[in-house]
Amino acid sequence: MSYPSKVSLTFAGCGGFFADKSQYQSNFVITSEAPGKAPRRLLFDCGTDAKFSLPELGLDASSFEAVYVSHQHGDHAGGLEWMGFYTYFTGKPKPKLVCNHGLMGDLWEHGLRGPMSTLPGKVVTLSEYFDCNALPDGGWFYWAGILFRTIQTVHVVSGFNIKHSYGLIFWPASMRCTSDTSILPRYKGNDDVVVGDEKDMPAMFDSVPTETPRVLITGDCRFGSPGLDTAYFQASLILHDCEAAGYRSGIHPHYDDLKTLPTPHRNKMLLYHLGQNSFFTDKEATKDLVTSDGFKGVAYKHQTLELW
Repeated sequence: MSYPSKVSLTFAGCGGFFADKSQYQSNFVITSEAPGKAPRRLLFDCGTDAKFSLPELGLDASSFEAVYVSHQHGDHAGGLEWMGFYTYFTGKPKPKLVCNHGLMGDLWEHGLRGPMSTLPGKVVTLSEYFDCNALPDGGWFYWAGILFRTIQTVHVVSGFNIKHSYGLIFWPASMRCTSDTSILPRYKGNDDVVVGDEKDMPAMFDSVPTETPRVLITGDCRFGSPGLDTAYFQASLILHDCEAAGYRSGIHPHYDDLKTLPTPHRNKMLLYHLGQNSFFTDKEATKDLVTSDGFKGVAYKHQTLELW
């Protein structure tokens, strides 16, 4: 399968859990376009306010072929109930749900099962609402001419348990349709998501030129999470969660933490997930501040990036 001709990313929102409609929560619309075909859309995270933020872009729950979820917090997964019910009761095709296999179980058992399991005359599972595509640890998925690889990070340490978040690094790729018999039988055509283990990647995809841009979305992570250093070097553009209030939560990198990173990393970073109570209140002043500190900039609601 060939590369898409155009890929863009639009910020349906750029804020955290408590974001109001001036920011909305950090959910991103990835659009892949090819000549002679309708645009194809994947939603990176689906927060509780998606039913408000997406219509402002002229989109609804049925506008997406797939939704990727990085972790279970409400500002990243709370909108799955709305998306699932909307498509189910309107008779629209089930969206493809893509996420880590352990997270997929948690999304249903510890989040969605209560409100979504009560359909008359049915024993309901998550697959009633979504075409589920579970990723192995360290896994990847291929969609619309784009190869996405998961980046596992530490988000919250709850008691003795680490709650991971799964960011993505992605780039255009060409899939070989004549190799690897274990994966390709699941690939039915251009409209399917293909998932696999990291060891499968060399056999499945042609080598990507070194100048091909790679985009990293961190999801939510603690500063210094294992795996990020390598991804920083690999990425051409980094969309990084960040907090800037006086109170440090410990579950997002603080702006002052990110300022300690090497200049080449900061030059590639567009910051998001900032709260209203941070010092980022004036758009132009913020732009001047973050660029003077070596960052690429700050993301704003409805901003669109032309990725390639």
